[in-house]
Amino acid sequence: MARSAKTKRTVFINDTHCGSNYGLMSDDAQNEDGRSVGMSYQQGMMLDHWKEVAKKWRDPDCIVFNGDLIDGSAKADRGSSVWTVNMDTQAQDFKKLFSYWGKPKKLLAIIGTPYHVNVDAIKVEEQIARDLGAERENSRHATEAKLINLAPDSTYKTENERIVHVAHHMGSTKVWMYRGTAPSRSMAMIMLNESHFLERKRKIFGIIRAHVHHYWQEKSTNRLMQVLPCYQLQTPFMYKIMPESPPDLGSVQYTFHEDGTWEDENAMMKSKITRPKVHQA
Repeated sequence: MARSAKTKRTVFINDTHCGSNYGLMSDDAQNEDGRSVGMSYQQGMMLDHWKEVAKKWRDPDCIVFNGDLIDGSAKADRGSSVWTVNMDTQAQDFKKLFSYWGKPKKLLAIIGTPYHVNVDAIKVEEQIARDLGAERENSRHATEAKLINLAPDSTYKTENERIVHVAHHMGSTKVWMYRGTAPSRSMAMIMLNESHFLERKRKIFGIIRAHVHHYWQEKSTNRLMQVLPCYQLQTPFMYKIMPESPPDLGSVQYTFHEDGTWEDENAMMKSKITRPKVHQA
């Protein structure tokens, strides 16, 4: 897809949970001994979808990593939910998957859940971000949150800036009708504290969150609240806490124009791959 100085395309990638038995994995995944790791049929479908979306949205202006790119050592279940507890091996598999996206002009990174992405004092997502050339902020390549102008660079400090506050974490609920409560609360707090984030006359356009593995959005011409989908199938833990709420699988892309207008596109997987079997009594 062609680039233009008058538009900016930004893709968000998050919650791939590489290393998980239920997460995204490459078709030549190998453990630290060099042995090939097989994937489930559903993981294969998820990988096919990832490749299709990456081909369609290849070479964007910006890619934002929004946390939980790997699954970690799974200490809570002694490693039974991952195909390797080695986080470097998980990181290498994510890098293979990322290669399908071509060469974005810019890469920004936000860290995810410490349980998944930290080992001792080492932040594995910081290593991934550094190795893949993510933009540096002070001494770090991956931070807890970022302010990002999704509009073209020419809109800098103009009324057509579209600045979003991006972080991985937010609150969650088991009740689908209240899924908008946590992002709405975050948006309200951001607006109340806007002067803490930006100098006078600059405005925060919206918030973007991840972590909860469902897709939710509220938008207008001048406001955006977005919860991003994921690339991890329903895990035993997810069945335990929310068996009635399967994850939303897919990716989101935004295209912003110089005049402040914008479009978003979601590439969601069909729910049939996560649909359970109906048994006869």
